[in-house]
Amino acid sequence: MSQTITRIIEDTLSQIKEHGLKESSVTDYQKSLFQPILRYFVQKGCVCYDRKLLEEFLSFQDSRRKNGEISRSYFSRLQKAVHLLISTAETGQTDFSMRRKIGIYSPTEEHLALINRILDSAGYKGNTRRDLLPPMKHFSVTLNIMP
Repeated sequence: MSQTITRIIEDTLSQIKEHGLKESSVTDYQKSLFQPILRYFVQKGCVCYDRKLLEEFLSFQDSRRKNGEISRSYFSRLQKAVHLLISTAETGQTDFSMRRKIGIYSPTEEHLALINRILDSAGYKGNTRRDLLPPMKHFSVTLNIMP
């Protein structure tokens, strides 16, 4: 028998408390992060844990982020909350490890190849190349002027 999303949230909150987070942080998880997830499940008519529905929730929230309805920071917190729920539901243990995204600017593969060609043609190596890569990625992503 599958567990309800409410039970998964309760188990996750319990493990968050055991992990040593302050009561204010636990309350924040409950009200700011888990309540919107629970509301989404209720709106979809689902009471049982469903990983695909959690992923759909994140996709919906990502659309809201792209439209400026929610901040990147809040979206990141929602991703963490979903990660916690999935780990609790699928392993019985809440995984508190931090997921790290390498760099905050993610140009397309085509843009990255062009950036590398530019750096290669200029002969940049080592620390200089490392120092120039982030602003060039930022430039390509922010202005989106590269082909």
